[in-house]
Amino acid sequence: MKLGSDEHLLGKRFLDLLPKEPSLLEKEGIVGVFAEAMRNKLDAKSRQGFTGWADKRNRANVLSMLQLHVERQVQGEDQTVDIANLAMMLYYMDYQK
Repeated sequence: MKLGSDEHLLGKRFLDLLPKEPSLLEKEGIVGVFAEAMRNKLDAKSRQGFTGWADKRNRANVLSMLQLHVERQVQGEDQTVDIANLAMMLYYMDYQK
């Protein structure tokens, strides 16, 4: 493709339409908002009586719940916060001393 050709300009315009990578400050904000959503969901579930997620004996149950929420996400339900919380629970179980 020759520089300056119509094809080159169309390609450049297309690339200009793609979302830009967030800056570090934007990433910190995004992570903060998502972490707050995770905290809110954990608090709500705790108030409903869901406890014991930090107990390693519940690992198989947490894995099963994670699979269920991923399947729901694939089917179009927004399960991102639940998936993140379940992944966090597994991370905690695997790395606690």
